[in-house]
Amino acid sequence: MPPALPPVSQPGVIPGPPSKPGKSASRKPLLLIASAAVVLLLIAASVWWFTRSEVILKLEGSTSVGDKLAPALASEFLDKSMHASGVKTEVTTRKLPDGTSYQIFEISGRIDGTRKVIQIVSNGSGKSFTALAAQKADLGMSSRPYNSSDPAELSYLPSSNGNEHVIALDGIAVIVNSANRVSALSLAQLKSIFTGGVTSWSEVGGTGGHIHCYGRESTSGTFEMFRNKVVGSKGTLNAIDSSDQYSDGKALVEKIAGDPDGIGYVTFTQASGVRVVAVSDQGTMPLYPNALTVSTEDYVLTRRLYLYQPRDSSKMAEDFVSFIQSQDGQTVVNSNDFVSLVPKVHDEPIPADAPADYRAAVSGLGRLGVSFRFTSGNGNLQGNNGYALDSLAQDNILRLKSYVEEHPNEELTLIGYTDSLRSAVRSNKDLSMDRAQSVAEELTRSGVSARVFGLGDELPVASNATPDGRAKNRRVEVWVRTGRSAN
Repeated sequence: MPPALPPVSQPGVIPGPPSKPGKSASRKPLLLIASAAVVLLLIAASVWWFTRSEVILKLEGSTSVGDKLAPALASEFLDKSMHASGVKTEVTTRKLPDGTSYQIFEISGRIDGTRKVIQIVSNGSGKSFTALAAQKADLGMSSRPYNSSDPAELSYLPSSNGNEHVIALDGIAVIVNSANRVSALSLAQLKSIFTGGVTSWSEVGGTGGHIHCYGRESTSGTFEMFRNKVVGSKGTLNAIDSSDQYSDGKALVEKIAGDPDGIGYVTFTQASGVRVVAVSDQGTMPLYPNALTVSTEDYVLTRRLYLYQPRDSSKMAEDFVSFIQSQDGQTVVNSNDFVSLVPKVHDEPIPADAPADYRAAVSGLGRLGVSFRFTSGNGNLQGNNGYALDSLAQDNILRLKSYVEEHPNEELTLIGYTDSLRSAVRSNKDLSMDRAQSVAEELTRSGVSARVFGLGDELPVASNATPDGRAKNRRVEVWVRTGRSAN
C-alpha cells in the first residue's frame, strides 16, 4: 500500500493543528438561555405592572341598589373623584345554594399604574347585614332599614347619621294595561287583589275580566317593600303565580302592556307604556308617584335606599359615601331611575276641597321636595327623651340650609301637621305649630327666616289607623316663594 499523502494545502494557507472545543463556543447556549430568561422576566414584569389590581372597596346587598345604581355611582366616583383612566365595568353571574342567580360587578380604572377595583355583590338586602357582620363588605346596600331580625351586633347602625345613609328615594308604581279605566286603588283594595280576595276588575271599577297579577321575584327589594306595605311582612302575595314573577321590572312592564287584565308593580320611573294607578291609604286622597310625592315621602309606596357604613370603616368608604351625597353623586341617582335628595321646587295644585287656612298658607308658593317627620307628641326638631332625628332628617336640615344659601332671595314657609291622636296637654294645632317653629329655629341659626303655620291634623297623607301612617302625618312641609311661583 502506498504511503498516505499529506493534506493538500490551499495556496497561502498554512495548515494548523486540529481544532478543539473552546470556552467561547460552550458559553453560547448559556448566554442564549440567560438572555431569554431576562426577556421573559421583563415581559412578566411588564404584564404584572399593567395587570396588577387592588380591590379598594367592597359593597354587598340590595339588588335594587346593586344592579344599576351602585355600579353607576362607582364608575363616576372612579372617574370624577379619583381621576382614574380607562374606567370599565365587568359583570359575572353566580348562584346561591338555592339556585337563585345574582350578579357581581367589578368597576375598575387605572391609577398610577395599578388597576383599582370597586366590587359590588348584588344579592339582596338581607345579605348586606350578614356581610357587614362577617366583615366581608365595607358598605352594605339595602332597600329597607336595619331591623331586629338582622345581626344584633349591628344594632348601632340606624342610631347614627354616620352609619346609616339614605342615598336615594324610590316610589313603587302600581300599573295596569293602558286600556283599563281604573284610575285609583286603595291599599285595602290592593291587598284583596294580590291575595286573591278580589278576582274581577268589575269589583274595583276597572275594565276587563279576571284579574291577572304580576310581580317581582321574592329576592328583590321591590317585592319586599310592596309586600310589606300591602299585606305586611308575614303576608303572602298568593295571587301571583311563580311563572308571573320577574327579575327585571322592564320585562314585567312589557307583560302588562300586552295583557288587558294585568296588574303589577315596578319602580315608578320604569312605568312607560302602561297606566299608573293612583294609590290611597285609609282616609287620604289618592296620589300618583312622581318626583314631588316621592321626595317628600307623601306617596304611600315610597321607600328609602340605604348604604350602611360600619364602625371603623375605611377612608375610601367615607369618601365614597361623601361623593354619593354630593351634587355629582345625586345627579347620578337622578339619571338612574331614582329620586335624588337635592331639594327642588315643584308646582303643586291646591286640592279643590282644601281647608281655607291651607289655601291662605300656600297661595302663590311652590312646594320644596323636603319634609321633616316627628315622633309622637314631640314638637322639637332636636328631639327629647333621648329621641334623635333619623339620618334623612339630619341630612335634609343641611340640604335645606344649602338650598337657602344658593337661593338667598327666596322666602320659606313651614307648615306643621300632626296625626289624629289627641293630647291632654295641648291641642294638635299648637303641636303642629311647635313643629314648624322648631324647624324655623334651626334655620335661624344659619341666618334664615321663615313664616310658620300649624294646621293640626288637616290633610293627612297616610292612614291614621296605623303606626306607620301616623308617622307620615306628623310632618313639617317646606314651601317657597320664588320668582317663578309668586303671584
